[in-house]
Amino acid sequence: MDIGKKVRQARLALGYDQQELARAVGLTREAIVNIEGGKRRLKAEELWAIARVLERPIVYFLQEEEGPRLAVVARRGDTATREAKRAELWLRRHFGEYQQILRLLGRTGRPAVSLDWPDGGTVVSQARAAAGEQRKYHGLEADPVVNLRDYLESHVFIPVFGQAVEDTGFCGILLMAENDAAVAMLVNQKLLTSRANFTMAHEYGHLLWKLRQGESGDDVCYREPSGHNEEMFANAFAAHFLAPDQALIEERSAVVPSEPETIMALAARYGLSFTAMTYRLQNLGLLTPDEANSLREQTSPASLPSFSREGESFSAISPLYWRLVLEAYFQEELDAARCGEMLDKSALEFEALVGDLDAELVEEEALLEAAR
Repeated sequence: MDIGKKVRQARLALGYDQQELARAVGLTREAIVNIEGGKRRLKAEELWAIARVLERPIVYFLQEEEGPRLAVVARRGDTATREAKRAELWLRRHFGEYQQILRLLGRTGRPAVSLDWPDGGTVVSQARAAAGEQRKYHGLEADPVVNLRDYLESHVFIPVFGQAVEDTGFCGILLMAENDAAVAMLVNQKLLTSRANFTMAHEYGHLLWKLRQGESGDDVCYREPSGHNEEMFANAFAAHFLAPDQALIEERSAVVPSEPETIMALAARYGLSFTAMTYRLQNLGLLTPDEANSLREQTSPASLPSFSREGESFSAISPLYWRLVLEAYFQEELDAARCGEMLDKSALEFEALVGDLDAELVEEEALLEAAR
């Protein structure tokens, strides 16, 4: 394997020049030139540093291996910034590690979803039916999903990761392995709470579409929703899953067009933005188009008491993934060094974290069933 060539490929993929990479890993530009040209061998610690900066697993540089492919990126625009690309590569690395843990523990990671909704109708009606079917499948009825990340991890068995990406056009990504049932998701930690919720639900919709259509993952897609059936399905699914028709109809008494705070409170209750909620209510006939337009034009949601910029801290490492790493460690399938690497920590940091944990904690039924 030509390690130097792989270093160059990884560097160019993130748009680094040789001087930038050299500065980031504490080498000279001449050293990077010689490494890429095959004139200088890499020390182990140098390869480790380069792998971290370029968001690649060590194995990427040591053997020919294609990583999992992205199913969709929920963002607007036709280009990706370096930060967005780094987030994608970071998720790819952890997704590969997630798949390794599943194999060690004898799990598939198959998401628990229902694809049993009626055919026919428009894309939006299909999305509405799919949203209702998932709620029925998991016994949610019409209740708000208070913690969507927890729902996706504990009920659907999708690990949800987070990365802070300054490019707020980047919302999140869904990663699917070709010829494998495992799925993972990433959300931009910089998003407002409502946008993060919508992004998770949106990517959930993409997953259902692809499973229903029997599609494997595509490469990264930067899509506009207009005229694209899959994107329209994902958007409509997210809206109807987060705020189902039945629930909003029952909330009719809370809809007072002259009091925007009641709309904001309703939006916060169901994890939507103020604007998204006005559209949902308009589509259900609970607000007239004039009332909805007036609310959108004359209201500053950030000034309302129920407006929330941030919810609970959105950790980078998926709680489901973290629990599986612990389980593999206590079952002696992985050592502390490998577990630390999987959690972006050193072996000593990992050992300090688990030093006070009882192995029985990861043998509880809820953890053993987490990824099936």
